[in-house]
Amino acid sequence: MEISVRKENALYACLTRLQALLLSWVSSKMWFGSGEDCALLGLLDWSRPKESTIVFSVVLVFLLAVRYVSLLSVIGNLSLALISATMAFRIYKSVLAAVNKSGEGNPFKVMVKRQLYVH
Repeated sequence: MEISVRKENALYACLTRLQALLLSWVSSKMWFGSGEDCALLGLLDWSRPKESTIVFSVVLVFLLAVRYVSLLSVIGNLSLALISATMAFRIYKSVLAAVNKSGEGNPFKVMVKRQLYVH
């Protein structure tokens, strides 16, 4: 019993030191910001659990997906999911505008009207 408690304490101490080293390294990089205003530090030290959970889950699912299928398949399926979600959102907004009889059918109207230049 005492041996397992010592192992757990040693593991906790090791993880705490690793977290402190990681946080000090991240905070020393000037492009990440410094102090309390740094969003990345808030995600790493779990001071905002909801956002940290979302980021951790997305990264974990992505890494597991890449583990079992190729990176190209993962990127392709994510792109297909994004396009499908965009189309579903546009159809939803169009139906909602038709039911309410308003002129706001296309939610991407601002982006469509922009001029696109290819150099």
